[in-house]
Formats: sequence, C-alpha cells, structure tokens
Amino acid sequence: EIAEGVLQWIKEASEEPDAPKDMKPVIDELVKAGIPAVGQEYELSLPVHLVSQLHEARDQLQEHVAHIKQEEGEEVAQKFVEEELPEIWAKAINNLTMSWAGARNEVEDHVKDLKKFF
Repeated sequence: EIAEGVLQWIKEASEEPDAPKDMKPVIDELVKAGIPAVGQEYELSLPVHLVSQLHEARDQLQEHVAHIKQEEGEEVAQKFVEEELPEIWAKAINNLTMSWAGARNEVEDHVKDLKKFF
C-alpha cells in the first residue's frame, strides 16, 4: 500500500509543469511495470550523487527532529513530523533532484559541444 502511494506520487510529480521532460518516459515505464511481487527481484538504477545528497538531507532532518524532541518534547516533535516534515522533505527532494538534473544537463550539453568541435 505504501509502495503504491509512492508510485502514484512519482507519477503525479512527473506530470507537474516543472518536471524534467527527459524523465517522463522513464517514469511512465516505471509506473507501467507497477510494484513487483514480494520476493521478486528488480533493478532500480539511481544516480549515486543524488542518492548521497538525499541521504545527507534525510540525516539532517532526523537530527533536527531529535533536537526538537530533546528541546521541546515528544509531542511537539511528533506534530512536526506529521504536519511539517512531509512538505519540507518533498521540497528538499525536488530541489536536490532539479539541481542534479540541471548539472547533468549542463555536462551533457558541454559534451555535445566538445563532440561538435572535434
């Protein structure tokens, strides 16, 4: 159920006006394939630098939640996790992904220019 929700979220995100157009076919294929059965092996290729940045962002958010819990109590921390954290995390994912995609596109454009030159 959670995986289906994530897949739906990915599909909806790919339909946003600012979603990278080159990712649309990849996401469409992912959505079409659906959720693999339990125990079924699958391969999911992800850009290692983006994943590392997302892990770092996650770690920082977890530290922030721990700080809130320590300073303001469990109830305030839980409220933050339920009400504010999802939007913060979604924005972080979007910002990191868009930055990564922009850098990737810049490098690819540079490679194309060099190929034209030589």
